[in-house]
Amino acid sequence: MKFLACVFCFLAVGIATAQVPTPPQQAAALQKRLSTLILPNVAFQDATLGEAVEYLRLKCREADSNENPTARGFNFVLLTTSEKPLTLQLRAVPAAEAVRLITELTGLSYIVEPHAIVIGPKGFQMRNPPPKLIAVQGQEAVWQRVILPTVQFEKATIEEAAEYLSDSIRHACDPADGRPAFNIVLKPNPDLAGRQFSIDLKNTPTSDVLRYFAELSGLKLRYDREAIVLSPEGAEVGQIALRGKAAEKLRADQIVLPTVVFFEVSPADVVAFVRQKSAEVDPAKKGVNVVLAPGIDPKAVCSLDVRRMTVTEVLRYAAGLMNLKLSVDDHAFLLAPK
Repeated sequence: MKFLACVFCFLAVGIATAQVPTPPQQAAALQKRLSTLILPNVAFQDATLGEAVEYLRLKCREADSNENPTARGFNFVLLTTSEKPLTLQLRAVPAAEAVRLITELTGLSYIVEPHAIVIGPKGFQMRNPPPKLIAVQGQEAVWQRVILPTVQFEKATIEEAAEYLSDSIRHACDPADGRPAFNIVLKPNPDLAGRQFSIDLKNTPTSDVLRYFAELSGLKLRYDREAIVLSPEGAEVGQIALRGKAAEKLRADQIVLPTVVFFEVSPADVVAFVRQKSAEVDPAKKGVNVVLAPGIDPKAVCSLDVRRMTVTEVLRYAAGLMNLKLSVDDHAFLLAPK
């Protein structure tokens, strides 16, 4: 596994919506650039799909005359592989035609997005499509306006990429100056365990980087109040309804844990940590009561790495990651088998 670079630049969050093109307008502009950029020469023989796409990426940057060197060329996101060797020899061809031929020869298709050309299986649909409007709310609005000049992962597992992305963005933006803490809650797809992937993106909003990361990981992306959740389709990570007026929940809603780091810990370890750390930061030094019900699967484990999160949300995500039921009354939270 190799991480080449992950560099960050922040734009003003208060950009007026009217001044920012909508995602469909951005995609149309990228399609126009793709169709009008002429590549003097495209020539490769018996190349793999990855080699052909990387070759095209470099050729597009070479042919692009944009005054800003960092804005030249296009981002490509490869969601699939192909064993079919590719051979092309073209002159004075639009970049769009080169992309069309590469995907046609491999039996694949491509989608032009606001900030990238995404290549996937024939007729594929994005699991996490871009929003139709720029005026999204909450965390998505924040991270839509934080631009990452360069993000490069090479042969990273899902867990490695998530950890690196989290650590890098936190290092760049904490203290957050009004932004929420950058927290990723990750529940990997067991069908893709150990899968490695690569990303090479330039001048891309964090929200789009997260979408492409989710697509490559086979996960759904969701923005919550205190975290960005990546989980398999249908998984209810963090989507646990709790009694809004239960006294213990109201207390837990006010207690913020500065740092929570779990790596494959047991439910008992989660409970012990929350009890101890919530008491340390609770002005009343009472902390939050958490109880374990009998019959919990001894193989249940939780991996979670978050910052500045309320006790309620920590317990909600931990329960979802361990596939447990979470409830609360006036006296305590209860973690129990489903």
